[in-house]
Amino acid sequence: MGRRKSFENLAEQPIPTRVPELLRTRMRELAKDPSRRTLNALMAEIMHYFLLEKPYEKGLRFRIPRFTVRFENGTPVRTGWRQINIYLPSDLKDRMTAEIERLRT
Repeated sequence: MGRRKSFENLAEQPIPTRVPELLRTRMRELAKDPSRRTLNALMAEIMHYFLLEKPYEKGLRFRIPRFTVRFENGTPVRTGWRQINIYLPSDLKDRMTAEIERLRT
């Protein structure tokens, strides 16, 4: 058993990220569309348009992801954020990485 591939040439290493639980649920619903079929396909579409539109150059402020668990008085408490691992096509992952490096400098 392995991960179901929605396209060829996916990067070998996933991109771990965290999203609020409600957003994760909504993304799963959107991914059920017959044109996408998987969460990876949805995320590839989102990242493609993100690179085209560059909303961060138009005033978008990035939300800093939170941890999935925090400790209160030594007891683990869920924060409402969930981790998801995204496998993007290699070329898209490379373009995202290059854009991130450009923004960091």
